[in-house]
Amino acid sequence: MPLFMFWFMFWFMFWFMFWFMFWFMFWFMFFDHAFDRAFVVPLLCLCCAFLIVLTVAHYLALSHHPCKHSKDTEFCMEVVPKTRADTVGGTLVEYKGQTRLLEVGEVPKKHRQSFLSTSSNFNLFNTNNLWVNLRAIQRLCASGAMNGDVIVKQTSVDDPNNTNHVRTMLHLATAAGAAVKFFTGSALGLQVPRSRFRPVKTTSDLLAVQSTLYSMKHGALVMNPMRSINSAPLIKLGPEFTNVDEYMERFSGGVPDIVGLDHLTVSGNVYFGPGVVLKGTVIIVCNEGSRIDIPPHSVLENVVVTGSLRVVAH
Repeated sequence: MPLFMFWFMFWFMFWFMFWFMFWFMFWFMFFDHAFDRAFVVPLLCLCCAFLIVLTVAHYLALSHHPCKHSKDTEFCMEVVPKTRADTVGGTLVEYKGQTRLLEVGEVPKKHRQSFLSTSSNFNLFNTNNLWVNLRAIQRLCASGAMNGDVIVKQTSVDDPNNTNHVRTMLHLATAAGAAVKFFTGSALGLQVPRSRFRPVKTTSDLLAVQSTLYSMKHGALVMNPMRSINSAPLIKLGPEFTNVDEYMERFSGGVPDIVGLDHLTVSGNVYFGPGVVLKGTVIIVCNEGSRIDIPPHSVLENVVVTGSLRVVAH
C-alpha cells in the first residue's frame, strides 16, 4: 500500500471516531431521554426492529427471533417448562388483571417450596431471553413510564481482608423481565424448547457445558444424540467446587463423560481422574478431613461413594 494511502486512511478513521464520540457524548450529556437518543435512535436508523436482552450468564442463547411474525407483540419473554435445576428465577403471573414477573426472591419463605415445585401452578420458568420492540422502548422512555421495582435480597460474601470472615450484604436488583408490566396488551410469554435455555450460572452448569453432553453446531449447543432422554442431568457440586480455580484443579484431567448421567451430587474434598464415566445416579460424599480420588478411566453407575479413597502415583 502506498504511504500516502496509509496516512489518508489513518486520518480518515481518526476524524471519523473523533466526531462520532463527540456527538455521542453531546447527546448523552445534554439531551433528555439519553438512552433513547444514544442507543435507540441509532439502532432504528439501522432498520433494527427488536432488541434482545440477555443476562451475562446466558451467552449461549440463540439469536433468531421466535415470534418475528407477530406484528403486535412489543415485549416477548421466552419461557420453558420448569425442571428440578431451575431454582433461581421467576415466572409470569397475572396480578390484578396485569401480566407481571414474579421472582423467587419476592416469594415469602413459607410459599417458596411450592413456587419451586415443577408440579405447581408455577410450572413455567423465565429464561431471561427478552425481545423488546425498539419503537415501544422509545415511546415508554419519552413518557418516563419505565421505573422498575427494586428487589431486596440478603446475601453473604467472603471478606477479602479476612478469609475466615463472611460479610452479610443487601443485594439490590431490578429484574429486566419485570418490564413486562409496562407493555399492557402487547406482551407475550412464549414457551420455547429447552435448547434455547442453557444458562451457565454455577460450576455445576459449567460441568454440563464442558462435557460431551453437548456439541456446538451452527453457533448453538446441541445435545449429544447418544443421550436417551432430551433433558440435562441434575448436577449438584459442593462448595469446594464453587471457585473456578478449585473446580479446574479437581477436574484437571478433564470433566467426566456424563452422557448417561441422570443425577450427580458431589460433596467434600473430591478429585476426578481423566476418562471418568458417570451413569445413572451417582453420589460422592467425602468425610471431613479426608480425600476421595476417582481413579482414571473408572465407570460409576448408580453408586454411592463415601469415606475416603486416595490414589497415589508411584
